[in-house]
Amino acid sequence: AAAAAAAAAAAGVDLLRLDGPLLASGVALCIAAAEHELDPRVQQAMLRAAALGKPYLHSAFTSACRVSRLLNSLRHHNVLMTRTQLQALGATGPEVVVSRLLARHAHLLAARVCELLHQRELMPAVVMHWAKAKIGAGAAEMTDEALMEAVVPKVKASAGASFSAVAIEAMAAGRRSLATRLLEHEADPARQAR
Repeated sequence: AAAAAAAAAAAGVDLLRLDGPLLASGVALCIAAAEHELDPRVQQAMLRAAALGKPYLHSAFTSACRVSRLLNSLRHHNVLMTRTQLQALGATGPEVVVSRLLARHAHLLAARVCELLHQRELMPAVVMHWAKAKIGAGAAEMTDEALMEAVVPKVKASAGASFSAVAIEAMAAGRRSLATRLLEHEADPARQAR
């Protein structure tokens, strides 16, 4: 597979040297080679070559850059995933990628995936999972004040996140006063009463 990608990339670079309709074909080959390459340096080289013909296939080039950044981030954090696996997950939705990262407690990476895939609607779920994990893990080591300082700004900044769900986690961790203080920040009175 690597040899085929290298051959396609070489053909794409050769076509980039030409003018006319073959230029778009060369750009497409370089983009395809970059998307299937595992080595970030080779990806960069292919994307630099494809950038010469960006006016021909701008959206494909932008998408390839975004997908390459995502795959490299996932690989860097030992979440090995190929372009084909990402496409298979993409068929079921980006929620699957995010939920797998949350199951691994890779909250920052899950937030980055939401940004790269333009899935802002998934951010409240990421923030809520992080806040619950923070309270669960920090139950013994952190004071209520420290947890409030860590959790409140992030939950407030995430539209759609609920303080009541975080308060339930605090109650489960035996932090009744923390749960009460968190509920003071809940905007929905119906949720405060639960």
